[in-house]
Amino acid sequence: MNVRSSKVIYDGKYEVEFDTECLFGLLENLGIEDKGAAEVLAETILCYAADSTQNAYKVYDYVARGRGIEKFAVSMRIKRAIDAAEQNGQLKFIDCYIPGTYYDYDYGYTNKELITIVKDYLVDTGRIRVKKL
Repeated sequence: MNVRSSKVIYDGKYEVEFDTECLFGLLENLGIEDKGAAEVLAETILCYAADSTQNAYKVYDYVARGRGIEKFAVSMRIKRAIDAAEQNGQLKFIDCYIPGTYYDYDYGYTNKELITIVKDYLVDTGRIRVKKL
C-alpha cells in the first residue's frame, strides 16, 4: 500500500481515496514527527477507514505484511509516536485541529483511540472516501 498516493486498495475489497496532504498535515500538527511512524499510522488509519469493524490485530498484521515487519512492530511504532507527540505537547492541542475532541490529561490516548478519532474526522469531512469493490 502506497500511502503517499491519493488512492489505495485495501485487502482487495476496498478502494480508499484520501487527501494525502490533509492526512499527513494533520498527523504532523498533532506532533507525529517521525516520518516512518507517520506512514505506518496513516496506513493503519486508512485500513480502519476501509473496514472499521475489524480488530486491531488484523489491521496491524495487514500493515506489517506489506512492510515486511512484525505486527507488534506496527503497534509499537504507533505507540512511540503517540508518546512522543504527548511529550512534545502538540497532541494536547488536538481540539484545534479536530473540533469537538479533547485531550485526556490523565490517560492520554491509546493507539486505537487516536486512530479512530483521526479516521472519523477525515471520513466525516470527506477527506477519506471508501468504495467497496
